[in-house]
Amino acid sequence: MNSAPKVTSSAALRRTPPLAVLLVKGGSLLLFWAILSGKFDAFHLSVGLLSVVFVLWMDFRLAPLGEADASRVHPVRFILYYFWLLKEMVFSAVYVARAIVWPDQYVDPRLVCFRSEQPGVVAAVSLANSITLTPGTLTVDLEDNIYLVHALNSRTANDLLSGSMQARVAGLFGATPPPPVEIEIEEARLGRNLS
Repeated sequence: MNSAPKVTSSAALRRTPPLAVLLVKGGSLLLFWAILSGKFDAFHLSVGLLSVVFVLWMDFRLAPLGEADASRVHPVRFILYYFWLLKEMVFSAVYVARAIVWPDQYVDPRLVCFRSEQPGVVAAVSLANSITLTPGTLTVDLEDNIYLVHALNSRTANDLLSGSMQARVAGLFGATPPPPVEIEIEEARLGRNLS
């Protein structure tokens, strides 16, 4: 009796990572855990191992991003962006420290709403995270390339609207976005049902 060979869909093959990939990811995460914790006793390593297994399980359960969206980051540009973002974080931290010492001169909180066309979902979320990582700004909402950001004062708001960070994030993916367009929060509410 001849049975037909079992056919596995290409989506199922792409979704099941090979053992080598799991071992490299898991080993890297566990090594990172051990370095950051600085403790190499059985308890800490077992907690690290459980955490790694949980992260790998969650990674497996997440819906995969489109290949075109997730794999277009240029590695050299990423390294340059990383150091630029670190520099911005340090300068912003100093600025926020000044605001803490002299709040009357530096603190004038405001919400800024703008549209920034990014080349994909990963780029849009990277921009939102970069804004939040920079002291003095916090991304409150992101939907359909419309960002709602809390800014410490008009200077930090204007820095956002200059388009510098948006261009750098899009540059990671080989794109050049148009400058961000500030929109009224009321206009954004109408389009997105903000409350």
